[in-house]
Parts: sequence; C-alpha cells; structure tokens
Amino acid sequence: MTREKRKQLSFLLYEYYNELSKTCNYDCYNCELGILESYGSGTSCSIETVTRKIDEDLYEEERKND
Repeated sequence: MTREKRKQLSFLLYEYYNELSKTCNYDCYNCELGILESYGSGTSCSIETVTRKIDEDLYEEERKND
C-alpha cells in the first residue's frame, strides 16, 4: 500500500471513528466493533488501534527518510 493511501486510510478511519463516537458514548460495549485491546485503566476502540498502527508506521517511515 502506498504512503498516500495509508495516510488517506488513517484519515478516513479517524473520520469514521468520530461518527461512531456520537452513538457509542465511548463505550466499546455499545459498539458493534467491540474491543481489540484493553489496558489496566480502560479500553481502546478497534478503530483507534488500527489508526494508531498506521500512524506509527507512517511516522517510522518519515524518520527513516529524514
């Protein structure tokens, strides 16, 4: 996947997450997507997890190119 497509995907996922957050009330149990990761103090939405991974990959790629 090209860098530009990954950036676009990250943006679209973020936009989709913002739409979902209007109805899920930041409670993954109210969302059909469920929980992908959990932490000691809370949980992370699966969309957030995927977006974070894409953003981390993009950041690492930028660091290597600088």
